[in-house]
Amino acid sequence: MDGMIAYKNLRPRKAGLGFKLTSLFLAAVLLAVLLPLSALAKTKEYEIRLNEPKENYVFSVLWDNTDKQADVVITSPSGKTYSLDNMPQAQAGEGELLFWFASAEKGTWKVKITGEGLGTVTLDSGVMPGRMNIASFTAQVAGDKGTASWNIQDSEEDLTLEIWAAPDPVNYGGKRLASVRGKASGQCEFSLSALESGDYYLYLKAIGSGGIFACRYGDGPVSWRSADALPKLSGVKARMLDEELWLSWEAMKDASGYRIRVYDAATGELLTDERAEKKETQWFGEIPASVNKLAVTVAAYRWGNTGDFERHTVTRGNFDGVTVMFPEEEHLNTKTVYVQVTFTGSYTVSGALNDTMLVEGSSQSGNYRVDMEEGDNRLSFYVTDSLGNIRTFGKDVHVDVTAPQLSVLRDLNGQSTSENHVFLEGHTEGGAVLTLNGKTVDTQNGYFSIRCPLAVGKTRLELLATDAAGNQSKYSAVVERPWFSGSVLIWILCIVAGAALLAVYAVIFIRARRKKT
Repeated sequence: MDGMIAYKNLRPRKAGLGFKLTSLFLAAVLLAVLLPLSALAKTKEYEIRLNEPKENYVFSVLWDNTDKQADVVITSPSGKTYSLDNMPQAQAGEGELLFWFASAEKGTWKVKITGEGLGTVTLDSGVMPGRMNIASFTAQVAGDKGTASWNIQDSEEDLTLEIWAAPDPVNYGGKRLASVRGKASGQCEFSLSALESGDYYLYLKAIGSGGIFACRYGDGPVSWRSADALPKLSGVKARMLDEELWLSWEAMKDASGYRIRVYDAATGELLTDERAEKKETQWFGEIPASVNKLAVTVAAYRWGNTGDFERHTVTRGNFDGVTVMFPEEEHLNTKTVYVQVTFTGSYTVSGALNDTMLVEGSSQSGNYRVDMEEGDNRLSFYVTDSLGNIRTFGKDVHVDVTAPQLSVLRDLNGQSTSENHVFLEGHTEGGAVLTLNGKTVDTQNGYFSIRCPLAVGKTRLELLATDAAGNQSKYSAVVERPWFSGSVLIWILCIVAGAALLAVYAVIFIRARRKKT
């Protein structure tokens, strides 16, 4: 993997060690971006979009007031951050900062510039022109000693040659192992003893006058194990759990803690380098969606020295053809349900109810019976592919097989009344739906008072309480309103009296007509 760069004539401003991009650089810059920033701004964030990966890509920040200091943080599209503190391929001068990336990934890069009184600030970005070419670089390692050889073209004869050990073959970070003055072709010795146990990518950094430099990696990683490193952990398992990487291991008595490294298996890029406490025996980590295959290591460490380890490969699983169907309802009035698991291919199924395993490692696709308890239940099913990756499916279900409470203040069944209405009063379970003869009735904290109109004769009242699970309680009453009841009798008497009056009037009218004739 090559990373060639040459930029020359980086001359200091005033008496400082700063630098400035020359007209050669400016003429070769591709996709240059010039962003004026406010002179008084404390923090500004900007985005630069790369439509394709770029080799030898540079971000350059310059500001007018060279006696002031600016902090620059660059974030890659994959979320990695770079600053002057953690990036060897960065240079600082009076009023200037430059960041060089051997390979800049496709996507949106973010640049955050912080400082006060900087004056006018400009941000340039683009591809650096090549000049110095490291034609070859090899490194041979035996124990903790190594020998590096190189051949550099199109360069000065006298150079500074540095041997570095990086955690991955991306953007040349890491730890310097040796620095010598040498020729364009030559070799030098170096030592690995200052490194922790781990896999490293060795590279050469050749530096000429005026700050011109180039870098090149050797072939493949070098595995280094410190003499006093702890042995490998036992029981290490690595797999994907849904969209997270899941590591587990057996505890080691002598360990101070554990170190986890996760790499993109395709590019070798180090994605995660984290530590876990001594008491922990598992780790979960998020993985970029763009990464399909991982290389994973976990090792015990003691006194800051990482122990021995081995790499485990993890490939994302494909669960597109897997379906798990739970009951649609969240409240049920039955304890027995069936969970339908459907798949084709090599998968196994495990199921649990409230953390108690019901089925484990079944290769059958179909319906799985689950007998739940009354109350809250957690249904969890796990489908494992042939690579050991796991996809989880779950649902919370509340089981209620008890009818809701329903009571009336006064039993009306069999009652007789001369009134044209009665009141049905009582209490039901909170959350239950109450209906009277099929019509919903409003309740207040479960209490109800219903005015029920009565027709002459018998009226049937049917009160129904239904809870969320579908359980029901019913109260029925038949109330009679007799035809001779008070109000009805009054109407009858009125009708009779009216009829009598009409009869008397008719007799009088007839007699009067007879007298006239």
